[in-house]
Amino acid sequence: MIFNKADFIASYGISSQLPESDRPELSFSGRSNVGKSSLINKLCSRKNLARVSSTPGKTATINFYSVDDCYFVDLPGYGYAKVSNADRERWDDLINSYFEAPRHHTLLVQLLDCRHAPSADDLQMLRYLHYHRIPYVVALTKADKLKKSQLAKTQEDFENICRPYGCQKVVLTSGENGYGIPELQAVLNAAVAAKTRKRSNAMAYNEFAYFYDEFNGEADYDALYSQIHTKLEAHGIHDGIVADLGCGTGELTLMLTQAGYDMIGIDQSEEMLCVVRDKAEQLGLSGRLLLLRQDLLKLDLYGTIRAAVSTFDTFNHIPDLDTAIANAGFFMEKGGVFLFDMNTPYKHQKVLGDNEFTFEEEDAACVWHNHYNAADRKVEITVDIDYHETGEHFHEEFCEYTYDLDTIRAALEKHGFALESVCDGETFGPLTEESQRYFFCAVKQYTQLEE
Repeated sequence: MIFNKADFIASYGISSQLPESDRPELSFSGRSNVGKSSLINKLCSRKNLARVSSTPGKTATINFYSVDDCYFVDLPGYGYAKVSNADRERWDDLINSYFEAPRHHTLLVQLLDCRHAPSADDLQMLRYLHYHRIPYVVALTKADKLKKSQLAKTQEDFENICRPYGCQKVVLTSGENGYGIPELQAVLNAAVAAKTRKRSNAMAYNEFAYFYDEFNGEADYDALYSQIHTKLEAHGIHDGIVADLGCGTGELTLMLTQAGYDMIGIDQSEEMLCVVRDKAEQLGLSGRLLLLRQDLLKLDLYGTIRAAVSTFDTFNHIPDLDTAIANAGFFMEKGGVFLFDMNTPYKHQKVLGDNEFTFEEEDAACVWHNHYNAADRKVEITVDIDYHETGEHFHEEFCEYTYDLDTIRAALEKHGFALESVCDGETFGPLTEESQRYFFCAVKQYTQLEE
């Protein structure tokens, strides 16, 4: 892909007006007059695709370009001295809304003028990108203004500056003579290709998001909610921040939100989170919960939480139980409660085994097949989804790992939890030899600072 097929779509000043995110998006950020328009034009081999504003810093819009099979997203320039505080705030709101939306963010190109050290605004942007874990590379503009003898040293200096902020790569470029443009094109192409592969590989499980509620259709959410709410109340947790680790389509998350808790719904699947968001909008709860797309093995919250919940065997899907439990406890207050369930070895061996489940919808069919691997103590799962009208087929493979009670108890104690109780996760009565699910209540004994 050489980015030859490029068309301007529109400028958007309100985040709600942004076009549907149906493809990878490459965004461009930088100070006013840093050369974003020139760089975009050069990448697309066009002279006037992106136009330079006659008044730098006055246009607070996000410009979208359809470029081959992706979007180029030109974010409004920052750092222009003559802009009012109100305009700066409006720009902040627009950019925050863009990055917080469930879009196919692929890579951001942060532009810096290679002739000058990064400004305070530039460094603030680097910190923003790093804090929000937005993948980005730096394009140093105006390389044509440097002597050849300065190029290598300049790049090295900026690499040393940008690396601590999570920058993936620094590329020297010129929108005038094309210096570094092929290298930057290669970086962008690789990012789009990787995003496309990731979407393809994850599609089946993500598509399964829309079958998830049917799959759990027999689950007694009311009984589960009652058990969790009762436990939270018993420990004096009547409100405050509660994290739902692996929230799926958010049935329990939303029930706890309605009960008055400040909920954080966390899931690795963007499509699962989209389902939660749709449900929240229908219930009028959109402004009362935070949704985060994160891997629980890399959990990173913005502060402490009073409790965490995790249901429907989320922790069975994690190959490193020790790290997952450590992360759950890291952000928890002393006296915080961790309520979670896990499938038992009995269920993996005797119930799931090699069984198959089929779900039929009007427009699609889903087949869920299990195979118990005794040697590796895990259930190997395949999901196949076939759409009737389009003929599309999606396939995904993943595992549930088998953990016995002693292993779970040891991991909890290792990371500062006291296991208060464990019961049958379906009846909430005493465990039996044929219990298919554990339900745990563990209490954090100290904060991370007290360790």
